[in-house]
Amino acid sequence: SNGCYFFLLVCRTTIALINASFVFGMPNFIAANFPDSPKKLRTWLYAAFIVTGPFIGGKIGAKLTKKVGGYESKWSFIIILVADLCVAGCVYPLTFLADWRIFILNFYGYLIFANSVLPSLVGIITTSVPVNIKPKAAALANLMTTTFGGFLAPLVFGTVNANHAETDKRYVMKFMVGYALAGFIALIIATILRFTKKDEEKKEEKKPVEDVQLKDVKDEEQMDKEEKDDEFQPKVKL
Repeated sequence: SNGCYFFLLVCRTTIALINASFVFGMPNFIAANFPDSPKKLRTWLYAAFIVTGPFIGGKIGAKLTKKVGGYESKWSFIIILVADLCVAGCVYPLTFLADWRIFILNFYGYLIFANSVLPSLVGIITTSVPVNIKPKAAALANLMTTTFGGFLAPLVFGTVNANHAETDKRYVMKFMVGYALAGFIALIIATILRFTKKDEEKKEEKKPVEDVQLKDVKDEEQMDKEEKDDEFQPKVKL
């Protein structure tokens, strides 16, 4: 349905924005908040995590979705709901963690969970609309994600951080928590709409079958009645 498609698109766009914001802004954020951390080590760790996190997350998400029956399965929604909740759970500690090692490990967890959601969301978005508009829906989803999730991310992260860094160095992370929660709420609404739609489709599929069976029973009763009438009809001798 259009509602399900819209809220899935909101969820995907928010995760894409957080992803891109972290890719562009996280090195400077770590340097500003953990000036005593060894620069070389944190740089290497960041580089390793930013490459392996999305790869591992994407593989896990794809395998789990395949195991539960593909993108049209209800379980695929349950999986991305749990993973998206973990995304919000990984972003929130970034607002207060004091040890840079735990901070960057938590960031690595975010990368894995966020990128396990994105591949499934791409498939689910395309299966949530009628077949005849799938190409247009996929194109619009990519355009919205790229525009509002990718291109605007450095601007959003940089602007928020620049305006609030002097009073609260972690304010930008709190801002990202809001984005993560907004995406999770949008996904919950999309899941409810999708489950409701599936139940309605099952009822519609079941109804014609029941109608046909009822018609067959009525036809058989009519035939039996006609046969009985023929038996009791008096025979006329010529």
